[in-house]
Amino acid sequence: MILKRITLSITALFMLLVFSAPQAAEYKIGYVDGAVLLDKSPLTAELLKKLEKEFLPRKQKLIAQNKQLNTLVEKKQRDAAVMSEGEVLKLEKDIRKRGRELKNEKDAFNEDIALKRNQELLKIRKQIAELIISVAKDNNYDIVLEKPSVIYASKRSNITQLVLDRMKSGK
Repeated sequence: MILKRITLSITALFMLLVFSAPQAAEYKIGYVDGAVLLDKSPLTAELLKKLEKEFLPRKQKLIAQNKQLNTLVEKKQRDAAVMSEGEVLKLEKDIRKRGRELKNEKDAFNEDIALKRNQELLKIRKQIAELIISVAKDNNYDIVLEKPSVIYASKRSNITQLVLDRMKSGK
């Protein structure tokens, strides 16, 4: 990640140096804010709904297991004084076992949802990149940079809104 930022910064600096000469006026340069595009993309909203729907049964199962575990903990706290030592030890063992299982299942759930989200976001980023290229070509931009590699640019160089408008129009 750091190497990517350094590379992008060096590339941006190189372009600034190359285009700072008088011939720079001949070039049309723009930039986009990729984070804004990803955040405001209808595709991202659809993805979140899709993931929620896909993982809802597992989430509900985890919630139910958590409630069962809490019920056992409450039972132990409430009834430990009237239970035999053997019953208390058995209940504590059951609580620990269920706690470990629940933690493992939560970890697996979080890993699975993160993996799926990242796979789908990669596809969305590719579509956004294609859309940026299309907007750049249609508006005769010679170069379009992404915000992390832009040190300074005037507002007129920002084509993020153009890309968002195209994205929302579905073209």
